[in-house]
Amino acid sequence: MENPFFRTAEDVWNGIFTLLFLGLFWVLVIWLVQQWQLPHRIDPFDFVLLALAVFRLIRLLTYDKITNFVRIYFGSIDHPLGRTIFELLICPWCSGIWSALAIISIFTVFSFGWLFVLLLAIAGLGSFLQVVINSVARHADKSVIEKEILEEGRERQ
Repeated sequence: MENPFFRTAEDVWNGIFTLLFLGLFWVLVIWLVQQWQLPHRIDPFDFVLLALAVFRLIRLLTYDKITNFVRIYFGSIDHPLGRTIFELLICPWCSGIWSALAIISIFTVFSFGWLFVLLLAIAGLGSFLQVVINSVARHADKSVIEKEILEEGRERQ
């Protein structure tokens, strides 16, 4: 009889990573409760900092050229574990949940965590502004884009 949950070895690794994530999450919660540091609410400024830091870490893991070698390495591994890690790295939603756990852990556990989060948040805001500016510039000057496409088409011929 076929197992309905784990059809491939990659499914098994996905399950292992899910359990690992949940385990790490509960370790963080238990540690915060024992240290009397489990927040009941979060300051809006801290929330924005954390969100921007997570945004930047997601872009770093998923899109940036500087980490492309990591994605290439795991993408070239012909093993279900390598493929699972590769999928985590190229999927912004997958890397996002892990990034959030990492950022919140660093922010709450380590005394230097706020500085690391601040660094990523500032870089994240810069990345966000760059994406917005590039998007606005592309839409604002459609004629230039159309001209570039036409020129590129002529060069290929």
